[in-house]
Amino acid sequence: MKEFNKLQAQIIRRALILLSFCAGPLFLMGELKIVFGLCLGTAVSILNFISLARDVRHITNINPEKAKSYFRSRAIGRYALAGASLFIAQNLEQVDFFGTCIGLFIIKLAIFSNLGVREWKRCFNQ
Repeated sequence: MKEFNKLQAQIIRRALILLSFCAGPLFLMGELKIVFGLCLGTAVSILNFISLARDVRHITNINPEKAKSYFRSRAIGRYALAGASLFIAQNLEQVDFFGTCIGLFIIKLAIFSNLGVREWKRCFNQ
């Protein structure tokens, strides 16, 4: 379990680093709408990632039939949260819709970059 928490924290850190690399130059250029969209999308994707990790931990301790319905209901909640962030981005002028969409994918980029770094290290440590 300790390894799981360490990996989760590492992925979240990487997502925040990716956010800073994306949002930093845009902030300096004065594109605040896109920065707010990136921040909103990244915050929602990190919350969804944390929720998914908590659900996976919980599902391992309950019976399979109960786990199915529990996981489905929680997945619908995560999709609703992502949809709500897109709805907010669409209706607020201060937040860019496409920035929010990109922000929602930042956690996925962090996961893939984490996998890539591990594979890179594995290849060159042999």
